[in-house]
Amino acid sequence: MDNKITYIFSHFEQFYDIRLSDYNISYGKNTNAKIYITQSELVNIFKINQDIDTSKIIFKTWLNKNIPFVLDYNDNDIFTETNNQIKINFDIIGAAFYLLSGWDEFISKKTDNLGRHTYKNSIQSKLKIIDIPVVNYYYDILKTAIEKAYNIKINYRLKKPVLCLTHDIDNCQTAWAEAGMYELKKGHFFKVTKLILKRFFTKDDWFNFDKILEIEKQFGAKSSFYFLPQKGKTNNDFKNADYNIKSKKIQQAMLDIQKSGSEVGIHSAFNTHLSIDNFKKDLQKFKEKPLGGRFHFLMYNNPKTVTVLEKNDIKYDSTLGYSEHIGFRNSTAFPFYIYNLQNDKPSQVLEIPLNIMDATLYYKKYMQLEKSQILEKVNELLNETIKFNGILTLLWHNNFFSDYKYKGWKNIYIDILKSAKQKNFDLKNIKIIYNNLFKSF
Repeated sequence: MDNKITYIFSHFEQFYDIRLSDYNISYGKNTNAKIYITQSELVNIFKINQDIDTSKIIFKTWLNKNIPFVLDYNDNDIFTETNNQIKINFDIIGAAFYLLSGWDEFISKKTDNLGRHTYKNSIQSKLKIIDIPVVNYYYDILKTAIEKAYNIKINYRLKKPVLCLTHDIDNCQTAWAEAGMYELKKGHFFKVTKLILKRFFTKDDWFNFDKILEIEKQFGAKSSFYFLPQKGKTNNDFKNADYNIKSKKIQQAMLDIQKSGSEVGIHSAFNTHLSIDNFKKDLQKFKEKPLGGRFHFLMYNNPKTVTVLEKNDIKYDSTLGYSEHIGFRNSTAFPFYIYNLQNDKPSQVLEIPLNIMDATLYYKKYMQLEKSQILEKVNELLNETIKFNGILTLLWHNNFFSDYKYKGWKNIYIDILKSAKQKNFDLKNIKIIYNNLFKSF
């Protein structure tokens, strides 16, 4: 357990202005420590590669939220206080590791037809905690115990919460065809004509990077644009980009994005998440090596993908979110270094989890919310993130800024940014977050 304990303590220190080694804290060893954290017998699951029985998990209230202690089956008070000691009666360290590492995905063999772990089979779904960053609540328990035991105030390293803005660029040249067909089926013949004329006499309606940058400029925001290095369909008939990343048009767009202060990253092609060499080929199509990005179709394998990223010296990833549901896939509102469960040690790849995706809200096979419901659901996640000065990530594809097929979705994006600003969020791209907060770790 030593690597796992160090991993969790280090993660705690990345977000709180404190060194835990300066305080008398023991996890499962020194029962006389000033702060003693109980170690559950269930930590043995990490040795024998088993999972927990979710039907037996204990829930308790903390910060007015009912949260699960995923490695505890026996009820108790959260704290026991005496003159000389504060005892935390639940295994918040082992539980934090379970959720942060994606242990349930590592153990589970259940995937969809693309080999992805699904929300339906996740512990977040089983316990109905997808909208709660449970790990942050565990950390707040530890923070509170230290503050009580030593009569101190522990501050967050981040001065305010952050909303990371990202855009996956799957298609930017086929609005005239895809959106045109959609409008044709609706009987909007004038719109179809307009789309075709725009494509061939000016630019395709989805080639709208300047429009996105202008919207974000109004909010003082910077975002991340993730470009797909491979064009066309795969052998399995899955679509990659509708553009050539090396074309002069795309190269100029990428340059304009960078000049604006926004980031260009990699949206690596279908199935490259399993191949060190194929991912490397995608990287080589960029003039300047990206700091990080996100895999196409949110493809990710625990533990294979982290090795692909490490071997290619990628600094961060932002793939870990569920297509089917917005929320906290690894139950945290903090970025974290991916734990390599195969090698039993932390990787050097920072995960900035994906929390909210436009497609999740739009498509019938996912949540398909009414437009009037979206801001309320997003605000719930913003409010959870505020509690911990955390970091939330939003993905809005460039085609969702178009008034054809996706009419109204540009305004939803603007409303989200307005709401985040009103709640005192910084609006930044992931590169800024990595360089300012994590480069020194």
